[in-house]
Amino acid sequence: MSSVNSSVRQEIRQHSQVYCHCHLKCVVYTCYRGLNRGKQFYRCIHNRTDDDCNFFKWINELEEPSLDTHYAWRGIDEKV
Repeated sequence: MSSVNSSVRQEIRQHSQVYCHCHLKCVVYTCYRGLNRGKQFYRCIHNRTDDDCNFFKWINELEEPSLDTHYAWRGIDEKV
């Protein structure tokens, strides 16, 4: 990172299978300030450059199972 006062630290996960919109493996950062202190997130490898695709995803968003809110609709005439 270019700033000494940065609130995040870059870490590279060798086995990362998360890809950004550039189709490149993401880099893992850790937030060290504010309400998100200690949380890790994925960013584009070109973070803060002209080539940055602005990909951002919290790590726990990828690891936690999402709830399926889609339900099968059964018609009134359908026999069960």
